[in-house]
Amino acid sequence: MDFSMQWRLSSIMSCVLIAGVVFPGKIAGQKHEEPIIAGWSTTIRSEVMHEERTLQIHLPQGYETSSDSYPVLILLDSRTDFRHVIGITDFLAENYKAFPLIVVGVANTNRTRDLTPALRAQNPLMADDVGGADRFLEFIASELLPFIDRKYRSSSYRILVGRSHGGLFALHAFITQPDLFNAYIAVDPSIWWDEAALYPRLISHLVQKGGMNRTLFVANATRDKQLLESLDAGSNAEMWLGFRKKAQLASYLESSAPTDLRWAVQEYPNDDHGSVTHRSVYDGLELVFAVMNKSAADLFELAREGGVEALDAYYAPLSAQYGTLAGSPESVVNRLGYGFLQTDLEKAFALLKSNVDRFPESANAHDSLGDAYVASQQFDQALACYRAASTIAKKQRHPNRAIYRQKFQQMQDYLDTR
Repeated sequence: MDFSMQWRLSSIMSCVLIAGVVFPGKIAGQKHEEPIIAGWSTTIRSEVMHEERTLQIHLPQGYETSSDSYPVLILLDSRTDFRHVIGITDFLAENYKAFPLIVVGVANTNRTRDLTPALRAQNPLMADDVGGADRFLEFIASELLPFIDRKYRSSSYRILVGRSHGGLFALHAFITQPDLFNAYIAVDPSIWWDEAALYPRLISHLVQKGGMNRTLFVANATRDKQLLESLDAGSNAEMWLGFRKKAQLASYLESSAPTDLRWAVQEYPNDDHGSVTHRSVYDGLELVFAVMNKSAADLFELAREGGVEALDAYYAPLSAQYGTLAGSPESVVNRLGYGFLQTDLEKAFALLKSNVDRFPESANAHDSLGDAYVASQQFDQALACYRAASTIAKKQRHPNRAIYRQKFQQMQDYLDTR
């Protein structure tokens, strides 16, 4: 085998060793720069709001190379929270603690107008442009969510995340249209708004409707209390009211929460109103996906002992609950298959072949199986897999079609000169 043949083969093998993440053919020491894309910004015209609304979209890792469907997280206040929240969602998914999520951030135009419920009575101390939460909720229900469902492979499971006034809006949505979202994360909500008028509505809803199999997470940043205790209590009455009501909510749920409500009201004594978002979104999503209780090591052992059938048995009820495709996600099986390449080729082949069988139109499934054949030096079979991946990717105008084509061509060149 001459040097050029060795290089071509090692280029293909490099994709196997790091799960196909880098571009094949990259020479050691070669400078190569690629943009890191966290998401896209787009706008939609809202007839409900009578304005353009800016959205920030993040698709989870592996979206373009799989056939899976994904739950959707709607994030309010996206201009400030989008980047760190998508880091949380990707991290939890990569560690098998949550399903990968499509994150849709909604930028504000008039925050107080859109996120606050209608006032019980006119208040001369309040701005006129308030109380538009119902209209904004109509925009989400009739325009935003249908747009996402048309454009992306979204599942029926939806999560709403909002902080401060956005947290108030999340609680209002839970009361007003509880069927719209499956889980609500209210980060330090402005429950004091309108003399805490939302609080009795929330309790009444829980008494009359129950939990409706929803998840409710409320974060309470209590570090601000230290500052407030040194200030005039009268001038900070609203904030003290908010602390009291969140404490009352925790007490009520502790004693009287509906059995069909998964809930937590969590205090953050080391965080204030500005810093609490990151920790609480992480904790809230852990609650949302609490039933996904197997670690990476657990899943590897499950696959080792029972193969893809054991994985399917674990994921079947989860798939039903979170609205994803039935059985094990393609991305999970793919990652586990690569994990076995170094230690158990038989297990790797069983997993990666199952993905080809279940997702025959997935270019990535064929490409990954090709990598397994390269690892076992079955180059003719690898060529067939790379050819299938390249053909499917071309037909689908897949964003990675050039990569699949390059791997196919490199293997073809190697076999021609062998």
